Amino acid sequence: MSIGKPLEKALALVQRLHGRTREGKVDWEPTDSEHQVEARLEGFRLTLRQISDPDYPDQPDFELAIIDENLGTTIERITNSTLRPVMDRTTEEGLNPYTLMQQTFEIARWRAFGVDNALETILKGLAAE
Repeated sequence: MSIGKPLEKALALVQRLHGRTREGKVDWEPTDSEHQVEARLEGFRLTLRQISDPDYPDQPDFELAIIDENLGTTIERITNSTLRPVMDRTTEEGLNPYTLMQQTFEIARWRAFGVDNALETILKGLAAE
């Protein structure tokens, strides 16, 4: 059974973005919100943010918005909710779309906001006291 080309492409984008983010090949930048990062790729701005999931209030949802830089318009939003029809699809590592979105957000956020450097600085400061 086919799930449709748009959903297949959305899943492929999430999978590839996760891989490239893990490799450090996507330049994620901070935003005004600690729950959102953004990157620019090929004339598009991608924003990745943590949002509430009304169906699962105990777990966050993640939204990847694709904004056409020329139009200044959001042309697509990919969330865990929109990926639910393919949630049983896993990578070779056994990661489902939810886990891919979650890990991509966490890695991107740490890099964009310099969390690793901040923690290192704080740890060094605490060790010196």
